[in-house]
Amino acid sequence: MIKTKSILSKTGYRDDGTRICIMRYIKIFYDFDEHIVNLAPSAHLLNQYQGLKITWNKFSSQYIDEMLLKYIEIARLRQRSDSGEVITLLCWEWSPDQCHRSILKKLIDNCFMFTNFKKNNR
Repeated sequence: MIKTKSILSKTGYRDDGTRICIMRYIKIFYDFDEHIVNLAPSAHLLNQYQGLKITWNKFSSQYIDEMLLKYIEIARLRQRSDSGEVITLLCWEWSPDQCHRSILKKLIDNCFMFTNFKKNNR
């Protein structure tokens, strides 16, 4: 099972399973089990979005393009989830609505279609 949560949330730790931070920049007091920085948006993309130079839709599209290059890491998370591991993807945004963790969760949930897309579009 793949879940998402703000890394700032102080509730529900018991049900989180493996807490995976998918942020580019972290603070020493953040609580997580693994940090997979490769699944964070690139520094350039993050700066573009946080600097209000691109919209959420543009950010989402470019983030998905970046993740096409990282499908092996995404497939590994899918395999872990399929084997019964509970995984919670963490980012600092409170709401998942405009956070890359919700996009990544969808990519993991649809991993096999995602990898087939990559193979068919080389």
